[in-house]
Amino acid sequence: MVTCWTAIGSSTSWRLYRPDGTAESTELWWQLEHAERHVSAGQRLSFGVPAAKGHDDLLLGLALAVRAGQGARERQARGTTH
Repeated sequence: MVTCWTAIGSSTSWRLYRPDGTAESTELWWQLEHAERHVSAGQRLSFGVPAAKGHDDLLLGLALAVRAGQGARERQARGTTH
């Protein structure tokens, strides 16, 4: 199981990624559909695809991208033109 800081389900719009028919896209959506979540007695959330069913590496990558984006802030470029 993959342990994550926040639920990937907190992003309900799924605008981050749209299926495009590639093998990677198909695999990611398979992992999303087969992921299971568990909350421990200490309220720790973990989620992932059970090892007997397959991999969850793309799911973990998406979770990390969502987590990294939560701390992002808008930036404005500055510079000069020549």
